[in-house]
Amino acid sequence: MWAVDLAPRHKLGLPLPTRVILAAGISRLGIRQQVICDLAGVGAIVTGPWTWEPHWDVYPALVARPGGVLWRPERPRTSLSRALEEAAATWEHLPVPVLAAMAAVDVAHVQRVSRRLADVPTVAGIWLESHPEEEIGAVLARIDVVRRTTALPVLVALPLTRATAWARPCVHAGADALVIGMPLEGEIPLGDRWIRGRLYGPLLLPLTLAALRTTATQLDGTVPLIAQGGIHAPQDAVLCRAVGADAVALDAAVWVEPALPQQVWDALQHWETTQQEEPSHESGHSTGQ
Repeated sequence: MWAVDLAPRHKLGLPLPTRVILAAGISRLGIRQQVICDLAGVGAIVTGPWTWEPHWDVYPALVARPGGVLWRPERPRTSLSRALEEAAATWEHLPVPVLAAMAAVDVAHVQRVSRRLADVPTVAGIWLESHPEEEIGAVLARIDVVRRTTALPVLVALPLTRATAWARPCVHAGADALVIGMPLEGEIPLGDRWIRGRLYGPLLLPLTLAALRTTATQLDGTVPLIAQGGIHAPQDAVLCRAVGADAVALDAAVWVEPALPQQVWDALQHWETTQQEEPSHESGHSTGQ
């Protein structure tokens, strides 16, 4: 039994058992020791971002700030094939689908990585990242190459500041679902070096809700929408669902409360039940009439 299909227009579809997704900041590369033990309430996990060349930077990097954190997730330190081989050994035993994230890089890089990811049977979809400082043409080119390279559903993660402007073009280019929105990026000194990473914290929720409301109105159900950013409590997820999200992606908040995915899923189910019951309360008729 599945709760939502995040790629209803795609021939394979992307059915999930719940509307809750663990974003890559939590799942990281999806290797056994990196995945949280309890996946109760989780409908899918995102792993990555996957890159063709190994990254030798100091990963991961985490800087705590009042009200949130700056976080740079891990990328593969070995060849893509070797890293995927290790990760896939874990993915085979997961009770939920795996969505492989790809960073906002050039088309040639995306083509090579997407071909390799498409060969992994346990990958159920591509989570294609974008960056607010790039041009929309670069985003559309990546969507096109992934669509031509793989038969997998493509979920495009849009930056909060670009979501409303980029949503329609990405859908026209073939995005099966949109993620609203990629966390903002920033820099902060750590010792004798500067760390660049994404910002996570509850203060992002108003930005997510604003972008989500506008995008949902523009698209009017054309493709599923996934809310990401600032969701730190079950009620935050319910707010996102109420203004148009078909699913929610949880990130840094799960570090603080590992049981949050189940709590969010319980709250979403309760809200949906309430929504179904409300018309009967107002009209005096049962929901079956």
